[in-house]
Amino acid sequence: VVLLRLAFTHALPVAPYEADHSNPTLQQACTLWKDGIKWTTTFCVEALVDISDRQVVMLMRCAKGMEMELVHLRSKVVTEILSMKHEFCNSTKTVEMLVPKPQYPVNLDFNVTLISVAESIAQHAVAAIANDIHTPLHLKAILHFEPYALLPQPCLFDLFNSKMVTHKITQNFIECACNCLAQCDDFCTALDDLCKVLKVPAHTIERSYSKYHKAEQLFNEWQRSSEATYQCLRECLDKYSILAGRNLLVSGYF
Repeated sequence: VVLLRLAFTHALPVAPYEADHSNPTLQQACTLWKDGIKWTTTFCVEALVDISDRQVVMLMRCAKGMEMELVHLRSKVVTEILSMKHEFCNSTKTVEMLVPKPQYPVNLDFNVTLISVAESIAQHAVAAIANDIHTPLHLKAILHFEPYALLPQPCLFDLFNSKMVTHKITQNFIECACNCLAQCDDFCTALDDLCKVLKVPAHTIERSYSKYHKAEQLFNEWQRSSEATYQCLRECLDKYSILAGRNLLVSGYF
């Protein structure tokens, strides 16, 4: 079911001369086999999902400059896999892992648990703990981009507070987030990535501003173009997060 869902949702339309016009819903091109699927998107992102009795393995690669498109697709695929699990086998116990430098077939001896990544983000730590061998890994070695890693712990608590879902983002939240963003090692990259996530044109950010005020302008522009609630911000960030809509502050959720 997962493989068919991915095929219908993500595979590209076939060329007009190859299409079977009697079956318009099936006019999509991908490589599908018993245990997996592979496809390429219009953004030159290649994705492979392989399912076995023990695990679901997802591998992706992209052309240089298409990294954010890959991150977005990754989140969508993770969300769909978890949705299918919830719908068809909710009682099945699962352990979610990340593979920092994947090879295929995947080397099961060196995996990183998703909960360790979530804990590092929630604590604003610089590293996740590898499973079993306990080797510290910088988050950048595992994830090209994780929006929640850019925010300090007080902001994360507000974002994941169920009582504040419908509340408007406060000025205190923005100030806290901007102070943290201004201290990023690669601020320019972080700012450009957040512009894509929040759908704020990067050229609208005044380049002569300080780092803090650039980040503040970003949030102000986003507020003007959206409902600007905590839930609205979560929805934007979740589309680019490996955590795919889950509460990273509640470890029992994983």
